[in-house]
Amino acid sequence: MKDLLLVISVLLCSGQSQAGCSTWDKLGGTLPPRVDGQRASYQQMMQAQQRTQAYIRELESVIAHCRLDEIQHNTLIDSMEMAATRYNRQLGIYRQRDSVAVVEPK
Repeated sequence: MKDLLLVISVLLCSGQSQAGCSTWDKLGGTLPPRVDGQRASYQQMMQAQQRTQAYIRELESVIAHCRLDEIQHNTLIDSMEMAATRYNRQLGIYRQRDSVAVVEPK
C-alpha cells in the first residue's frame, strides 16, 4: 500500500514539474525583454511579439496544469497583462513613428 502511494505521489509531482510548476513559474518567471518602439526595426518588433506571445502561452500552461492559490493565479494574470501592455504600448509608438511622413525642407 505504501508503495502504491509513493508511486502516485511521484507521478503527481512529475506531472507538475513537466508543466513548469516550480515556484519561479508560479510567480510568473521573467517578463520578456522590453523593445523600444522608437528605435526598433520591423524584425525586432516581430521578435518582441513572438516572445510576448510565448510568455503568455507559458503562463496559461502554468495556470492550466499547476495547483495555484488565488494569489498565485492573480499574479500570473497580472504578469500576462503587464507583458501584453508593455508590448502594445511600444507597438503603438512604433506604428506612430512608422506612419509619420518625413517632410524635407525646400
